[in-house]
Amino acid sequence: MPCKPDYRKDESGLTTEDGQYDGWDDQQSAGGSSNWNSRANRSFGLADIPEWTGKPSLPYEDPDMLRFLGEPILTPKNNEVFDDTIGKGRPDKCNCEVPGSTSCVRFHVAEKKTELKREMGSSYYAMKFDEIGQDAALTWQKDEEKKFETIVQQNLPSSKYNFWDKLRAAFRYKGERALVSYYNNVFQPRRRAFQNRVAQHANGVDSDDDSIEPAFLRLRQDGGQMFLRIFSCKVTTET
Repeated sequence: MPCKPDYRKDESGLTTEDGQYDGWDDQQSAGGSSNWNSRANRSFGLADIPEWTGKPSLPYEDPDMLRFLGEPILTPKNNEVFDDTIGKGRPDKCNCEVPGSTSCVRFHVAEKKTELKREMGSSYYAMKFDEIGQDAALTWQKDEEKKFETIVQQNLPSSKYNFWDKLRAAFRYKGERALVSYYNNVFQPRRRAFQNRVAQHANGVDSDDDSIEPAFLRLRQDGGQMFLRIFSCKVTTET
């Protein structure tokens, strides 16, 4: 037969088990005494952890311990805080001939990237920042880019991404990592930029529609002349 719990009343008059408060209950909403409130707020849900006075089980410099922590690449001593630029955002205007144009955006991206390289130093390359974004295209020749785009054109994303097998076979010397990096960092951003421009200048165009994929790939092949024709047709129709 189980033992009956030992219920007592503490100095505040509240019934507890073994003198311990067992929950907020409705006693707190009833007001209670100021003595009980201060004591409950001080002890409820808190653990009393004594200060460690012994020796650590392993020295901090232990190699087996440090290997799990990793090696710091960008240490705090190399960082500089630029308080004057925090919270101000980007300037609304620039000195470019056509602010907001493609060439304007590319210029400012390259400008900030150069500034980031200068601030980070060797850490920029240690953290592989040189392998992301448009920099991923630096190791690709123009004929390789056209070959990549032709394979994708012949096997569009709407066909369950079958082009990956074709890309692996055509670029065995590149490796999986290089192909994925180029596709996500170069090909897809260019494709999305084209879709956004078409949707902006042509009414009724869905920027998420894969049917305009061939148009993007032809644009890449003819150096942008096709987009000028699309825009010219729109202007002619509207006028």
